[in-house]
Amino acid sequence: MARAHIVNIVAIIQARMGSSRLPGKSLNYPINGVPILQRIVERVQRSQVNDIIIATTTKSEDDAIATLARSLHVRCYRGSSDNVLARYWHAAKEVSADVVVRLTADNPFTFPSIIDKVVGALGVSDFASNAISRTYPKGCDVEVLQMDTLERVNRMA
Repeated sequence: MARAHIVNIVAIIQARMGSSRLPGKSLNYPINGVPILQRIVERVQRSQVNDIIIATTTKSEDDAIATLARSLHVRCYRGSSDNVLARYWHAAKEVSADVVVRLTADNPFTFPSIIDKVVGALGVSDFASNAISRTYPKGCDVEVLQMDTLERVNRMA
């Protein structure tokens, strides 16, 4: 009997301290004493993803994000501050992702059930999201794509 291929579903959370509208929002504005980024990681850990990576920049201001990732025992990929797409692609490639769940550190209402629904909706499609036609409130956005789609888009950019 042939073994079924196990799909490596990786959540990549985009986070940086240098926001122009609200600098440091993912760490400096806690919810009930816990940084927003940590809340998001805890929620993602309750979903069906196999791995979590926090993707941040190589800027020294983002050292605090890398420190939080280490304290949470979560991978951290550090890359370009100007090319978020390249950061996602390199992070996903580093762990041989098959499916990438794209999340941002400023969406504090990311629920495990929503992540799982959007992952389930992907099927054999290239991309699935709950934000194309807004049916969930802002702050609950989840995007999911096949790794080969991410690779193709990264090449085209």
